[in-house]
Amino acid sequence: PDNLMISALKGAEDGKGLIVRVYEMAGKDTDGRLALPWFTVKSAREANAVEVPGKALEADPHAVQFHVKAHQVLTIRLDTE
Repeated sequence: PDNLMISALKGAEDGKGLIVRVYEMAGKDTDGRLALPWFTVKSAREANAVEVPGKALEADPHAVQFHVKAHQVLTIRLDTE
């Protein structure tokens, strides 16, 4: 959706996986899908600001489904191949 922006894509601080931060810009709750055609996603979890994993997210080998609240910066931790 147009109201979501990737604000970060980086390696996890502990060296295990990738971190994606998604920012909701329009002030409305939104369901999103992050397509990652260049990676194979083994698992995806929400994480806090210091990258501690939390709730599991629905993922297939090349995409992750998520829900973001109004004005939220959502951190997603990906385990990839």
